Amino acid sequence: PDGRPLATMTMERGEMWVEASDSDGSLIDDDLDPFTLTATATFGEAKQRVSADFEMAVTPVEALGYALVAQGGLTSSAQLDLTFGSVSFSTGYPIANELNPWAGARRMDQIEMPDPSVVSDYASIGTLIPTSVSASGDGKVYKELDITTTSLSSGISRDSRHIYVIDGAGNDIELEESRLVGTLVVLNARTFTWHKTVVARPGPQGLPLLLADCDVIIKNAKPSEVDENWPDTDDIPGGIDFDYPSFDGIQGLIYINGELQIEDELQMRGTFMTTGRTVMSGYVSIERNEAFLEAPPPGFGEADGVRVVRGSWRRVVD
Repeated sequence: PDGRPLATMTMERGEMWVEASDSDGSLIDDDLDPFTLTATATFGEAKQRVSADFEMAVTPVEALGYALVAQGGLTSSAQLDLTFGSVSFSTGYPIANELNPWAGARRMDQIEMPDPSVVSDYASIGTLIPTSVSASGDGKVYKELDITTTSLSSGISRDSRHIYVIDGAGNDIELEESRLVGTLVVLNARTFTWHKTVVARPGPQGLPLLLADCDVIIKNAKPSEVDENWPDTDDIPGGIDFDYPSFDGIQGLIYINGELQIEDELQMRGTFMTTGRTVMSGYVSIERNEAFLEAPPPGFGEADGVRVVRGSWRRVVD
């Protein structure tokens, strides 16, 4: 538990102990959270306290190095424009760009992606969108839904991390002309259709934009449908900027445990990951975002050790 001594060492006239804490008051809610160690030493009447901050050294999953990873293969009649990534056709071998020379190309089904449990993991910490806000109250069609950092449709409770969940209850779910700044999780659905998105951007922590445990259809995600002038007021001051305020398209990480169908057009900045087959038509443009390689969200990185935050050593004065 947060703030409880980890260990105590007693000497002839002195004693030393170490306490651990993190910013949200719980050391067990997220094993990638940074934490602080505070050491207290006493010798007779003398007392000294020092502390330092520690963080997990995280390596991003390999898929974040690509614009698109379709592990089930790709069938496409679309005009493709993929920047800093690769795609796979029926052979399973990627078409490589200048940053991924053909000599180093790999099969898409060998590229490391998060485990499908990442969908349920995010759902477990998100806020459920009630079916009452759907068009007919049956939880099947959601129209003009606002789930952003600045506005929420009536009936939706605000989530501190901007993670919202649609439970499909086995139905085909549709989301039309929505505004999303944050994370949307879709589970227990047969299919999820995302149609004419108005705004689609990651929240201030750079968490995934969409996680779905079903087949997904994205329709009419063309620049003419997207509001590229949406104000970029959700970034953490001094932190990483995970979106461009004037990008005319969808931004963020999309993970689908299922098949994906893109119809008409898609313009996106981020990374698409699908475990099933991807079918595309029209025009598809995906530009990889380097920010997610620098700071992969939980579930999209692997901890490979602990390191001291540079410059964090300090003396504590009570």
